Amino acid sequence: MLVSKNCRYLSVIICILIISLLSGCDYGKPPVEEKVRTEISLVYPRDGGGGIMRLLTEYEQLRDDVSIKAFEAAGEKQGYYERLTAVISAGQKMPDILVIHDTWMPELAEKGILKQLDGILGSDSLSDFHPGMAEAGRWKGKLFAIPFWQDMPLLYYRKDLIDTPLNTWKKLEDAAADLKSQLEIPYGLIFPAESQWNSTVFMTSLLIAYDAMPDFSGQAVSYNEKAISSAFGRLKSLAEKDVLSSDVFNMGAEKCRQVFSEGNAVFMINWSYAARLLIKDDSPLKDRVASAPIPMAGSDDTYSGLISGWMLTIGSQSKHTALAREVVEYLIRHDNQRRIALDNGQLPARVSLYEEKGWQDRLHVPEVLSSLLPAGQPAMLGIYSEDLMGQLNSILSKVFDTETKTSDLLKMLIER
Repeated sequence: MLVSKNCRYLSVIICILIISLLSGCDYGKPPVEEKVRTEISLVYPRDGGGGIMRLLTEYEQLRDDVSIKAFEAAGEKQGYYERLTAVISAGQKMPDILVIHDTWMPELAEKGILKQLDGILGSDSLSDFHPGMAEAGRWKGKLFAIPFWQDMPLLYYRKDLIDTPLNTWKKLEDAAADLKSQLEIPYGLIFPAESQWNSTVFMTSLLIAYDAMPDFSGQAVSYNEKAISSAFGRLKSLAEKDVLSSDVFNMGAEKCRQVFSEGNAVFMINWSYAARLLIKDDSPLKDRVASAPIPMAGSDDTYSGLISGWMLTIGSQSKHTALAREVVEYLIRHDNQRRIALDNGQLPARVSLYEEKGWQDRLHVPEVLSSLLPAGQPAMLGIYSEDLMGQLNSILSKVFDTETKTSDLLKMLIER
């Protein structure tokens, strides 16, 4: 009797265990199918702070039907193009999204690599960007790129030597020559000319200051020869007075900043990032340096300098235009632009963010910058940007040849 009762208990326990096991295995229920994810590919320049990848990862988490395959490339054209070619050669199609420099856009648009964005993005997509960067996204009147981040070169000067910013190139030249001589400072004006792009930035900024920068984006290029001659005349004068030395060709951005921070130059033209390094506690020039606009030709207070940066584009071969558009719109969202700035140190493109002081104070963004960005002009180098940059660099190198005249420099530009 006792044995029979124990057997019944044992049978009940075994049944319970079997039911539990079957329930845990969802026995009898159809298998749950995993949702198929649409893959969006993207190529972006070096992401030192990891901000771009964090945003892309978070976007994936918000969308369980999308996966993003991202490829990091160099921040300069040759390295970027080599990476892009390697991605395609490895069996990948042309990426759905490319983050490219604004000066590369015309060439890629002309080659049919980029998708026209008119009608794809909303009509108000460019309403919160500075006019210069918005203009940089157009080629032949059509929209191909949306601003992502931007910057402007600034003039850095020794405020312990100069009371107020100098608003003309003539005043800058005179002050640099005098202080260089009186205080035996090695350099009057430096900039990072080792990089072909940064050398072009200097040349472009000078031409813009003299209202002499041609628009190379059209079929026919118009040259203001009088204005260009004035700009190149100033350039020759800077070299002849030894305010500008050919040593700049050996200076990268960091070496240039180091030379200036050690007190070995009166003026420096460099990007805004230099400001945050020059005010650090270990900087020899802490509290002795300030930034200002690059001067204009005359005393007119109207300022217009170079604005440049990186753009978001969609590949013409993309079969997922709607999803690519969503990713682009996610990356340029107000809050995400702020995060990119704080994570990577790149200045956001949205105008509305420059009404906020928090992130600017954390990055030590020069106060003068927010007032200068609205008037910034893109370089507009057209589809032959590499050739044109090489030409501008050749003109700059010829400035230090005493036999070269201003008219020779003008001829080099016009007869390119």
